[in-house]
Amino acid sequence: MNSAVGQPIQRLTLRNRKSPGGDFQGGKTLIINTTNAPAAIGPYSQAISIGNMLYTSGQLGIDPATGALAGGVQEQTRQSLDNIAAILKEAC
Repeated sequence: MNSAVGQPIQRLTLRNRKSPGGDFQGGKTLIINTTNAPAAIGPYSQAISIGNMLYTSGQLGIDPATGALAGGVQEQTRQSLDNIAAILKEAC
């Protein structure tokens, strides 16, 4: 079973929010942003929801509170996973 933040993907319910996007292949396009993960630097979003699919950007081990890379490899790995979890939580 595929899961994100402890919920099966089929059961994720995305919040109804306004987006500059529109309908794409029958699904509403939503741009997902959270301050609990580093802001996107460049022409991309932290995540985009289209219908019942969620596409996330890759995350580095950057602490969103300081903007700096976390300590060593283990800390950066943990931080990157925490960043992805924050984005998924915002989308649900």
